[in-house]
Amino acid sequence: MPVGKHCILDTDALTLLIWWQEKYGPAPLAFQRAWAKQIPRYYLLCEPDLPWEPDAMRENPSDRPRLMGWYRQELAQRNCDFSICSGLGPSRLQSALVSIEQVENSLSAKV
Repeated sequence: MPVGKHCILDTDALTLLIWWQEKYGPAPLAFQRAWAKQIPRYYLLCEPDLPWEPDAMRENPSDRPRLMGWYRQELAQRNCDFSICSGLGPSRLQSALVSIEQVENSLSAKV
């Protein structure tokens, strides 16, 4: 979804890297290189505080905090900035919107 001159992505090299390792073991070198070369981005990490609901794409109902920690660790190692979005319904949306607005303001101030 475009936000100003920026966009919001659901999946990138980090997502592919972590989920490959979660499902299949060591990630292919191409995924590792893609993550290493990816320009640092600002991330909105979603706290696993929503009730888990099964669907065709969702897995890991009981270890979501572990996966969240894995994302945080990878982002910290790459010095990527991120915010945590939490809460239910409108409060979760508001948490994300506040983070996006802060990033937009920060980027605008740098230009």
